[in-house]
Amino acid sequence: MAKHIFRSRLPNPRWLEGLKRHGYKGAGDISKMMDVILGRDATAEVVEGWMYERVAGKYILDEEMKQ
Repeated sequence: MAKHIFRSRLPNPRWLEGLKRHGYKGAGDISKMMDVILGRDATAEVVEGWMYERVAGKYILDEEMKQ
Protein backbone atom coordinates (compact mmCIF):
# COMPACT_ATOMS: atom_id res chain seq x y z
CA MET A 1 0.00 0.00 0.00
CA ALA A 2 2.68 2.53 0.94
CA LYS A 3 4.62 1.91 -2.28
CA HIS A 4 1.43 2.30 -4.32
CA ILE A 5 0.55 5.61 -2.64
CA PHE A 6 4.13 6.72 -2.95
CA ARG A 7 4.49 5.88 -6.63
CA SER A 8 1.08 7.11 -7.71
CA ARG A 9 1.09 10.38 -5.82
CA LEU A 10 4.00 11.94 -3.96
CA PRO A 11 6.67 11.85 -6.71
CA ASN A 12 4.18 11.88 -9.60
CA PRO A 13 4.73 15.17 -11.50
CA ARG A 14 1.17 15.25 -12.89
CA TRP A 15 -0.36 14.78 -9.43
CA LEU A 16 1.97 17.39 -7.97
CA GLU A 17 1.32 19.99 -10.68
CA GLY A 18 -2.42 19.58 -10.21
CA LEU A 19 -2.11 20.22 -6.49
CA LYS A 20 0.17 23.21 -6.93
CA ARG A 21 -2.63 24.96 -8.83
CA HIS A 22 -4.76 24.77 -5.66
CA GLY A 23 -2.34 26.68 -3.42
CA TYR A 24 -2.84 26.06 0.28
CA LYS A 25 -5.43 23.32 -0.31
CA GLY A 26 -2.98 21.45 -2.53
CA ALA A 27 -0.24 21.79 0.09
CA GLY A 28 -2.64 20.36 2.65
CA ASP A 29 -3.34 17.37 0.40
CA ILE A 30 0.39 16.74 0.03
CA SER A 31 0.71 16.91 3.80
CA LYS A 32 -2.08 14.37 4.23
CA MET A 33 -0.33 11.93 1.88
CA MET A 34 2.89 12.32 3.88
CA ASP A 35 0.91 11.59 7.05
CA VAL A 36 -0.37 8.38 5.46
CA ILE A 37 3.16 7.31 4.49
CA LEU A 38 4.61 8.14 7.91
CA GLY A 39 1.75 6.42 9.70
CA ARG A 40 2.12 3.27 7.64
CA ASP A 41 5.85 3.23 8.27
CA ALA A 42 5.39 3.76 12.01
CA THR A 43 2.91 0.90 12.32
CA ALA A 44 4.01 -1.57 9.67
CA GLU A 45 7.58 -0.50 8.76
CA VAL A 46 6.84 -0.61 5.03
CA VAL A 47 8.58 2.56 3.83
CA GLU A 48 12.08 2.05 2.48
CA GLY A 49 14.95 4.52 2.77
CA TRP A 50 14.90 5.38 -0.94
CA MET A 51 11.32 6.61 -0.55
CA TYR A 52 12.31 9.11 2.13
CA GLU A 53 15.29 10.22 0.02
CA ARG A 54 13.07 10.81 -2.99
CA VAL A 55 10.53 12.81 -0.98
CA ALA A 56 13.30 14.93 0.55
CA GLY A 57 14.76 15.60 -2.89
CA LYS A 58 11.40 16.58 -4.36
CA TYR A 59 9.81 18.53 -1.52
CA ILE A 60 12.56 19.79 0.76
CA LEU A 61 15.71 20.19 -1.33
CA ASP A 62 14.09 21.26 -4.62
CA GLU A 63 14.47 25.02 -5.16
CA GLU A 64 11.33 25.30 -7.31
CA MET A 65 9.20 23.67 -4.61
CA LYS A 66 10.58 26.04 -1.98
CA GLN A 67 9.08 28.91 -3.92
